[in-house]
Amino acid sequence: MSLTERRRATLWALFFAVAIYAFSWLTLRQPPDWLRAGGDLPQWPVAFDLLLTVPAVYWWLHRRDRRRAVLGALALVGTGIWVASLILPDTSGPGWSALRLLRNLGLGLVVVLEVGIVVSMLRLVVRLAQDRNPDYALREGVQQRFGTTLPARILAFDMRMWLHVFAGARRTWRYAGDAHFSYHRKDGNASNQQAFLFLMLIDLPIAHAILTVFAGATAAWIVTLLTVLSLALMFGHYRATLRCPVSLDNDTLFLRYGLAVAEAVVPFAVIAQATACSDDRQRRAPGVLRLNEAGTPNVCIRLREPVFVAGWFGVEHSIHTIALGIDQPREFLAVLNARLAAREPAASAPVHGADSTTDE
Repeated sequence: MSLTERRRATLWALFFAVAIYAFSWLTLRQPPDWLRAGGDLPQWPVAFDLLLTVPAVYWWLHRRDRRRAVLGALALVGTGIWVASLILPDTSGPGWSALRLLRNLGLGLVVVLEVGIVVSMLRLVVRLAQDRNPDYALREGVQQRFGTTLPARILAFDMRMWLHVFAGARRTWRYAGDAHFSYHRKDGNASNQQAFLFLMLIDLPIAHAILTVFAGATAAWIVTLLTVLSLALMFGHYRATLRCPVSLDNDTLFLRYGLAVAEAVVPFAVIAQATACSDDRQRRAPGVLRLNEAGTPNVCIRLREPVFVAGWFGVEHSIHTIALGIDQPREFLAVLNARLAAREPAASAPVHGADSTTDE
């Protein structure tokens, strides 16, 4: 299946699943008179739709990709068990208990497999990073094992976050390019991130105690765990902001911005114009990649043709304009425009042919 066909099939399958879940919930909540006339509404038609119909439709739509079809159908079976436990009045029988047990065993098996994959990946990254940039080693390891699909990019983003969280600050990481420009001082970018992290860290035990009193221990621990993960994400972005520069070489712009952009390669051939800017009115416009934490961007790069850039969580976007906030905008523009001009073919001087005359 092509990427477009796979996305279309996934959207149709998810639309059908949500429609079945909503229809089942509404039917059980307010059953029509013709169903109530015969007594209690039986549960088996709803269970049949949740556990068989929805997974079967997903499998049929993805049948040409067998691995995706089987895994997606099994995932929807587990989702159906969870939905049934929420909307059906009684799921306490031995059959439902066995289904929940199988679902939990399946989740446990998936977790074990994922941990094994991550451990093997970390071993590969450690081996590759002995004599090179760990950021590049991680990307190469993920691509070797999983390719460049969206799940692989999401995994790479997650592992890159933990890499920047735990990596030591003493070693210098060498990135591609021969002219490097930072962005952590622009309008107090890194300082603002540091202050926000400090405030969240102070608030964490206070919020946990308040939630324990008013919402219960389970809710408090869930919110605390999500807050800790958010702190890890923000801290990884903070350290990547200090570590990963925007770089140039003779024919390429290497675009990096913390965790927001790992490294986007933009050839000079697709850059139409690079100018200074202080206008932020296009920040929400489609096709505009805004890489700026505080204040307004000070560099605007317009492209001749759209390029795809992987942003947060590895999601790709098609962009035609880059709004960049950088510490040294004048120096950056001077180097970039000089190298862009050097690539333009020099205008050939006109050749004047001299008429030769011969004396007769």
